[in-house]
Amino acid sequence: MPPAFNQGWTYRDRPGPGLASGTSVAGYYASRYGHSDLAVWLGRIAAGEVHCNGHRLLADGPLAAADRLAWQRPPWQEAAVPELPGPLFDDGDLQVIDKPSGLPVLPSGGWLEHTVLRLLERRHRGDPAGVPRPVHRLGRFTSGLLVCARQPQTRAWLSARLRESTAQDQSQ
Repeated sequence: MPPAFNQGWTYRDRPGPGLASGTSVAGYYASRYGHSDLAVWLGRIAAGEVHCNGHRLLADGPLAAADRLAWQRPPWQEAAVPELPGPLFDDGDLQVIDKPSGLPVLPSGGWLEHTVLRLLERRHRGDPAGVPRPVHRLGRFTSGLLVCARQPQTRAWLSARLRESTAQDQSQ
């Protein structure tokens, strides 16, 4: 897939009871998310990207533990990723994909649309059997077989079996 802009994303936060008295909105974000310093958060507030309790903030101000914050991250360009190949196996519930290196499985960090999950959602939109969703993760730069399931019960059962297997491997 070539580089492309996504639609942006809204990150939601609630400071909670551990909030230090006198903490500002920008100070909270800067201490919680080290990728951006106080000046960057002040700029985001000034640009109207940050809301508190459903209202766009016009300036930085004090934050209360019960406040609900939302940062509306503008669209950003996601880097090119390999195409998602067709399934190696599909029985109507389980689907196995040979995931290529360089393709993230789930949205995180700089990846929102260029992920296996989003590509499966687009590929199977309107499919009466449902959308296959990953049962486990593989790292972005890991290639290999990725097991997906359409039914939530199947995903839960397989995920539990994988956790049990991992726990046994670690105890031996």
